[in-house]
Amino acid sequence: MGGGDIERRFPKDDLLTQVMIYWVTGTIESSFQPYRDVVDAGALRWMEEAARKWLGSSETPAAFALFPADIFRPLRAV
Repeated sequence: MGGGDIERRFPKDDLLTQVMIYWVTGTIESSFQPYRDVVDAGALRWMEEAARKWLGSSETPAAFALFPADIFRPLRAV
């Protein structure tokens, strides 16, 4: 897309606006949490998730947002 040069893809004003929204609201750290969870998950965690998928999920309804550039796909409902 931009050949590794982010400024060719997005104007500096847009980049600064996005960063400042997270920075001034104090939500920059929590915005990284889903990515940190994926990186920090070990083999045991992945085995637990596979077992949950195999056994089924609870009856508690839940929802989430899925965006085109997310780094992982969530598990489907069983």
